[in-house]
Amino acid sequence: MDSKEFQALSQMISDDSQIIKAIEQAPDGVVKDIYPLKGNEAAFGIDMLNNPARKYEANLAMKSGEYTIAGSYELNQGGFGSLLFEPIYTTDKSGKKSFWGFSILVLDWNRFIEELELDKLTDASYCYQMWKKDGNSGKKTIIAQGGDAIHKGAVQISCKVPNDTWYFEIIPHTGWEEPSK
Repeated sequence: MDSKEFQALSQMISDDSQIIKAIEQAPDGVVKDIYPLKGNEAAFGIDMLNNPARKYEANLAMKSGEYTIAGSYELNQGGFGSLLFEPIYTTDKSGKKSFWGFSILVLDWNRFIEELELDKLTDASYCYQMWKKDGNSGKKTIIAQGGDAIHKGAVQISCKVPNDTWYFEIIPHTGWEEPSK
């Protein structure tokens, strides 16, 4: 697909909630096309497979063949965001698949969190924390949190997302009530 086709197809993707900041095309992992171009020029030429902040998830997506969510982190074009890597493969005449590159959705992290309406939990006097393990270090990385710090007794739920697990912990601000005897 040439740049003109990419721009035309990208323009047709509807995003009423404005979570998608940009759509990128990255043959061989290098960003070559971006829609919209205005305001996203700083992302041109990023080699996702070798960029220190992006390479873990990009390589994971390429090797697994599944889309992978990366971030949130500061974007080259400004603001905080998350990247959704969708690996693309081509098949030759003999049936051999080879990695072509990525289609990448750049998500506005703050709009994404707003759409989850997690603030309603804080309004209802709950403390919560959504986190995952960093792919490079294995350390806990906070995705979102609200209320006071999570303390002993929080309920933890694990949520499988492609190529990762996110954890959600929740507890009432005052802790769980003891059952009356």
